[in-house]
Amino acid sequence: MTTPPAPSDASWTAEVRAMLAGLRGRLTQGAPLGPRTWFRVGGPAEILLQPADTQDLADALHRLPPDVPVTVLGACSNVIIRDGGIDGVVIRLGGGFADIVAEPDGLVVGAACLDMVVAERAAEAGLKGLEFLAGIPGSIGGAVAMNAGAHGSDVATVLDWADIITRDGNSVRLSGPALGFGYRRSALPAGAVVVRARLRAAPAAPADIRQAIAAIRQSREESQPTRARTGGSTFRNPDPSVTDRKAWELIDSAGCRGLTMDGAQVSTKHCNFILNTGDATAAAPGTPGRERAQAGARPYRRHAGVGNQADRPSRHPIPDRDSHWGRRTVMTRPRTITVLTGGLSAERTVSLSSGAGISAALREEGFDVRVLDAGPDLGAIVADLTAHRPDVVFNALHGRFGEDGSIQGVLDWMNIPYTHSGVRASAMAMDKAAARSAFRAAGLPVAQGGVIAIADFPAADPLPAPYVIKPLNEGSSVGVEIVRPGTNRRAAIADAWTYGPLALVEEFIPGRELTVGVMGDRALTVTDITPNPDAGHEFYDYAAKYQNGGSRHILPARIHPDAFAQALDLAVAAHRALGCAGASRTDFRYDDTQCGDGPGRLVILEVNTQPGMTPTSLLPEQAGACGIPYGALCRWMVEHAACRT
Repeated sequence: MTTPPAPSDASWTAEVRAMLAGLRGRLTQGAPLGPRTWFRVGGPAEILLQPADTQDLADALHRLPPDVPVTVLGACSNVIIRDGGIDGVVIRLGGGFADIVAEPDGLVVGAACLDMVVAERAAEAGLKGLEFLAGIPGSIGGAVAMNAGAHGSDVATVLDWADIITRDGNSVRLSGPALGFGYRRSALPAGAVVVRARLRAAPAAPADIRQAIAAIRQSREESQPTRARTGGSTFRNPDPSVTDRKAWELIDSAGCRGLTMDGAQVSTKHCNFILNTGDATAAAPGTPGRERAQAGARPYRRHAGVGNQADRPSRHPIPDRDSHWGRRTVMTRPRTITVLTGGLSAERTVSLSSGAGISAALREEGFDVRVLDAGPDLGAIVADLTAHRPDVVFNALHGRFGEDGSIQGVLDWMNIPYTHSGVRASAMAMDKAAARSAFRAAGLPVAQGGVIAIADFPAADPLPAPYVIKPLNEGSSVGVEIVRPGTNRRAAIADAWTYGPLALVEEFIPGRELTVGVMGDRALTVTDITPNPDAGHEFYDYAAKYQNGGSRHILPARIHPDAFAQALDLAVAAHRALGCAGASRTDFRYDDTQCGDGPGRLVILEVNTQPGMTPTSLLPEQAGACGIPYGALCRWMVEHAACRT
């Protein structure tokens, strides 16, 4: 590729934009890439293309001359982008490439599907053989391109065929042998993009498959720095003819465990991972400890640094487009989003924090974002949405008005698509008594209890102590009290009650609090939530949820594998029982105090249709553990927005 003499970057970019304009996908100039990567470093994409579907992608590649650089990014779990960004067109596949179709002996999956999600869907379908994908962060497209593997299996073992779009825009189906798989590599044609693959599997009991997945996830959590900013497993193992030692063993024996350089650190947990400790950059290629490598054991990079140095040279000219197959129209504009935040409930502060994080993430994803503080004047909210009508409203409200179906009804009436659940599901989930009835009707486990009048509460215990009393229509454990034997607090609780004339009382269930996030119809994972008694938290109350140090999250939960699998199934069942859409989170009590070596008792507490999106919130944490960065989670919610009537 030649460089000077060349037109200005601005004119070059404008010309490429003209070639790609009119596509149905999203086109963004100067899109930040660092926030999209797990390592959280790197400069922008000159042009970021997120095609709508396979035909849109084929059309784009057909229009671009061969000398225009094209880079394909997946989940960005195994890449480090340099600070100078990436020249040309960066392609990232989204929702149009995320379908999963179960067949009797396998799955047909889109390239944008996360490996971990594919493993879960296979388990739901009772298909065995894809469990190893639960241990691989990333997406199917990247897994095919690099023959990803873990726990004794790899993509080459299970792939029947892959559909690709070649660099000139043609669609081709390649069999597994035609892809020429080797260790962590394939013979994918240069410039081609994987769009779909078929993976073989065999029928088996879903419970057994989930148990295997749970074991893989627990092993990964225990052996890898899953919660740190990493670029994935950095070095592939050397050729056995050079040494029979693993890459991490060579790094460790070279004295590099824990070595730090300019904000990057060799993980102390697993030496094959490089961590961003907070201020790392990608100004130059290289890794800590490079100069300490042993003689005869040269590094084998799994992934190279992508992009330019910060002082990159001027860009190359585009060849004469008249000699190519391109067409030109105008650039597509990113969708406009209004983030509704604040609100009127006791959770206003939480909503403001969620809204700030969401709006920042969506801007980084290339959306045009406005933030609207939803105050008490409904007319002002409607007027603002009418004057600045967005393509999508991201509902970041919590509690009353934002979570009980009220704002959902307004948005349905205005015919503006919005995130999360609709009127009916939101209202039922917010009304704990109605939700209990729906769960019971679906055969799901709930605690013993019922609704009482708060005026009658001082006279007698409605249940044998210990029991729990909670408001019918509040979230985030607002107003929840535990009444224990020997305490006469009923009158004090009733006097301080500000949550309406009714309350819900339920038996107190000892043990642990668990939670499971759901995206669409897929459960993420199970978190064990332990309140910090040293901070004065007897249970997972409002302060324990939102104060730093208020609680400890164990992810994935270290519980019996059968209970782990049951929690995932119950969360999806509860989501469906209420008719939820988008993302939700189901909270459980798990009593394993008297179960011996077997699984304990799981009881559904509630479904949260507007899960918190603050830095300490559970849903983003679970999504991150499943390979879905915060920005991608927000983008997914926007892409699945709809009017729900």
